[in-house]
Amino acid sequence: MGDRADMVRDRGRLFAAAAAAALALGCGGRDTGPSDALHDDGVGSICEEVPCRPGTRVIVPLGRGQHVETTVRRSPYVERGEVSILPGETILVELDFDGGEIGTPRYVPEASLPDRTLRLSLGVDDPPSGLPRTLLRVQNDLDRAVSYEAGAMSAEEWRLVAVSTCPVGAGSVAFEVWPFPALEARLRSFRLVDPEEPLPEGCE
Repeated sequence: MGDRADMVRDRGRLFAAAAAAALALGCGGRDTGPSDALHDDGVGSICEEVPCRPGTRVIVPLGRGQHVETTVRRSPYVERGEVSILPGETILVELDFDGGEIGTPRYVPEASLPDRTLRLSLGVDDPPSGLPRTLLRVQNDLDRAVSYEAGAMSAEEWRLVAVSTCPVGAGSVAFEVWPFPALEARLRSFRLVDPEEPLPEGCE
């Protein structure tokens, strides 16, 4: 739990300025504007070393005809071992192995090593009744089950929330559904799951 709490605190500091700006705006269609984007400006040197997404406009429904809109500045897909994915994105993450353990994940534009690759997709639905939900799709092309931890940036509260996840079976696809709209999801602590390891509570 300590690592997950650290992730929430670290990301919470990065989003503080955007949260303050959002709370100061009306609730019909909130817009943080280019000057209050989700990621800070200190990514120039990072993006010279690792792949980064371009500046991206993100619009997420809040339900009842409302939405939140913001700009995510150019930012890494993977930073310090954490994978970042935005609503509407599908990204590929390649996992390295060191003595049977998963090392630092790496963003790749195509699956040149399918048996080491996860395909991740994030979306937010907007049902005619009820509240929007965030849906994460994880396709695991490895020959071993994989577990991970996750946090999601709540579009309602403008803070990173630790969310539940279940292991993804070998060669299979799993879906996570979180009961709130998210502006971003962060995945970390990828781990190979022993076949004899019992599933966490709430996972099938």
